[in-house]
Amino acid sequence: MVRPPGFEPGIAGLEGEIKPFGEFFSSSGFVLSWKNTKAGFLEYVRYKKYEEKNAKGMVRYLDRFVCEVASPFDVMRVFAPLTVGQQHQLNRSIMAWFNYLELTGQASEWFLNQLRKAVPKDRIGFDVRVSSEEEVARSIRLMREASPGYNALYNLVLDSGLRLVEAVKVVNSVGSVGVERYGGFCVVPLGEFRRSKLAYYGFFTGGTMKLMQQVVVEVRDRNATGYLTGKGPQRRPRKDVVTWKYLRKFAFDVMTSEELNIPESVADFIQGRTPKSIGARHYMKLKRKAIQFYPRYAEYVMELRQKALN
Repeated sequence: MVRPPGFEPGIAGLEGEIKPFGEFFSSSGFVLSWKNTKAGFLEYVRYKKYEEKNAKGMVRYLDRFVCEVASPFDVMRVFAPLTVGQQHQLNRSIMAWFNYLELTGQASEWFLNQLRKAVPKDRIGFDVRVSSEEEVARSIRLMREASPGYNALYNLVLDSGLRLVEAVKVVNSVGSVGVERYGGFCVVPLGEFRRSKLAYYGFFTGGTMKLMQQVVVEVRDRNATGYLTGKGPQRRPRKDVVTWKYLRKFAFDVMTSEELNIPESVADFIQGRTPKSIGARHYMKLKRKAIQFYPRYAEYVMELRQKALN
């Protein structure tokens, strides 16, 4: 849809009789069809190098909830019955679709901006919950009943605080990459750059290294994602196991606690939250500091694991 020449919403002198907002859009006859633009959108996400898992998720949500959009009210109707989680997923999906339509000139910037205003904002809240040491110790015990791959993966996330996808990569490739060994802990290079997320190295204890060396069946991150929540083909071993998200939060909380006093910038580096714009000099400095401070956390984890298993 193209803005009529001289269009200024709400100025009777230019528009004559002022029409209600919804009537203005409905009378234009312009409709965006997801079905008719899907093939081009798939090509768009490939060129933009979206992570495959995220790209498939966006397309799945658009397939499920979006048909045709002719006005901001259509966008509101799509989102109204959805849960908070569904709105969160569709928010990113439909915004990416609008960006594609604008880039390819299939709709005007003005029209798409009206649709964007109708997309509800995410309900953002900081999750302050951090698992207790007792909960993590119990989880360590329970995960011994899991397969060697998931047990090793769980201990690696506890040791490193890595995101699940990077941790899976470490478990599956630890035998084929150069491992740097230090007193009581190991470091492996990842070089994992995924749009805004990255992880330069994986830090873990010698005990977790032994667990990973016993893994013979490749671990898949898709199965691991639902392993502790009961979703997907895998079942969680116990309902009391701390999930991946909270295990990672626990690691960061302990690293930056008054007891260990590891600088937040170093903890961020260990967990893969370093900005892409970081300079090479600063990067090497952070790596040296991570090697310097990580033994504090490695010692803590080894003592916690010993308490849990004795």
